[in-house]
Amino acid sequence: ADFLEEEQTDNVVLVTSPKLESSALNTKWFKSIEARSLVVQVWPVKRDELPGWLERRLVQAGIHPKPEALQLLIDRIEGNLLAAMQEIEKLKLLAGRDETISLDAQTVMQVVADFSRYNVYQLVDSALLGDLARTQKVLNGLQTEGLSPLLVLGAITRELRTLLPMIEKRESGQPVNAILQSHRVWFNRKQAVSAAITRLRNPLLWELLEQARIIDQACKGLSSANPWDELSLLLIRLCGANVSTAKQTLLDSV
Repeated sequence: ADFLEEEQTDNVVLVTSPKLESSALNTKWFKSIEARSLVVQVWPVKRDELPGWLERRLVQAGIHPKPEALQLLIDRIEGNLLAAMQEIEKLKLLAGRDETISLDAQTVMQVVADFSRYNVYQLVDSALLGDLARTQKVLNGLQTEGLSPLLVLGAITRELRTLLPMIEKRESGQPVNAILQSHRVWFNRKQAVSAAITRLRNPLLWELLEQARIIDQACKGLSSANPWDELSLLLIRLCGANVSTAKQTLLDSV
C-alpha cells in the first residue's frame, strides 16, 4: 500500500495470486490495491468450454482442425493452456507463414506431445459422474506426475464422507436440489454431486471407505498391495462399474 501511495513513473509491479474468495475481495488491503491499480480476474477454461476455446484460436492461426484432430488435441493439452498456445505456434510454423492448413488426427499424433495436466478434483468429479474412462485417465496422469497416492486417497475419502448424509437425505425422499442447496454444493460441482447421490447407495460408500482404509495401509507400507492399483479398483466401483468387466470397457475406449 505504501508503494502505491508514491508517484510511480518508471516501475510496474505485477502481482499474481490464486483465486481470492469474496471475503478477501472485501478486505481493506484489497480495496486499497484495487483503487490504485488494474485488477484482472482470469477464470479457468472449463472442460466443456475447451473445444470452442481451442478451435477459435486454431482458426485465428489459420489452422482448421477436423473433429477427430480437435478432440485428440484437447486430450493432450487439457489443463495446460500455455502448452496449448505453444503447440498452436508450432503448427503455424509447420504450415508456413501465409498458408492455411487442415489439421488431421495423424498430424496431431506426430507433432503434439501429451501436455495434459490433472488434479484430484477432476478425478473425484469424473468418478461421481460415472465416467470410467476419464477417471482412469486422470488417475494415470496423477500417477505419472508423481503425486502421492495418499493425497489422492484423502480427496476421495473426504468426498465419500460428504456424500453419506446427502444420500441418506435423498433416500428419505428429499429433493436433490434441496439437498445440494442445504449442503452448499458449488454451482460447478452440482452436476457431478447430483449424479452421484442419485446413483449411489450408502452401503456401497461404507464398503468403499473400508477399502480406502486398506489402501491407506498400502500407502504407508503396511501391506504389499500397490496403492495405485487399489485406487483404480476403488474408483471403478465409485463410477458404478463392475470390476470384472471394467478392464474390457477401458480397452474399448482406447
